[in-house]
Amino acid sequence: VEIINASGISGQAQKLRDYLQKYKDIDVKIISKTKQNNLENTIIIDRKANIRSAQRLKEILRVGQIKREVKPNYLWDITIIIGKDLKGI
Repeated sequence: VEIINASGISGQAQKLRDYLQKYKDIDVKIISKTKQNNLENTIIIDRKANIRSAQRLKEILRVGQIKREVKPNYLWDITIIIGKDLKGI
């Protein structure tokens, strides 16, 4: 899983990574931030045509719009772009 913070709230990517680490089947490989700081809604991007993984993350987070952007050579299966709606982690 790749996590990108676009919420404008400092530290959200690290908090989400720490939260997801309690799930043994979820491996967060990278966290980063983006210049976009005002994303309202979290986006979960399926990169490897594995919609079940994206749906599972949406259930865990209780937020997120799932999008499919299949890129077979992309390093990560799922990208989570954190929006302002992700709270309580």
